[in-house]
Amino acid sequence: MALFRAVAWVLRLVFYCKTKRKGPLTASELDEAQRVLVRRVQRGAFAREIDGLSRGRALGVSSKIRALSPYLDSEGLLRVGGRTGQHPILLPYDHDVAVIICRYYHCIAHSGAEWCISLVREKFWILKCRRIMRQVIRNCVTCKRSFGKPAYQVVADLP
Repeated sequence: MALFRAVAWVLRLVFYCKTKRKGPLTASELDEAQRVLVRRVQRGAFAREIDGLSRGRALGVSSKIRALSPYLDSEGLLRVGGRTGQHPILLPYDHDVAVIICRYYHCIAHSGAEWCISLVREKFWILKCRRIMRQVIRNCVTCKRSFGKPAYQVVADLP
């Protein structure tokens, strides 16, 4: 994803004095960029929940994410709990990173909202993702051209 690549280049620039690494980005650098960016977004949106979970407390009744049974993983990322083996990373809906992620997965196939949401949820759990995905699809020029209704010309009256 281009966003994570850009963050990875910035991180490489910041740590260039230590590593002197040149050449293309590695997978570990891209993973680290994703962790840094997601951690920053989560700290801004879910600061109270992260603080409570890091201290071992239960989430409050007023928490928006309580029903998702979130937990902090070993890297300090907030993830959705559950019975499945993969636990997606939790992201807020009102952040630009969530919109960029939805656009990226929509551009893979230009499919409907449900298909794109299923692609997103393999790795991320974005709150109110359906609302964001419908907005992304509505603003997609390729989808408007491909799936739009044809316009019909009104026939003039005969003389």
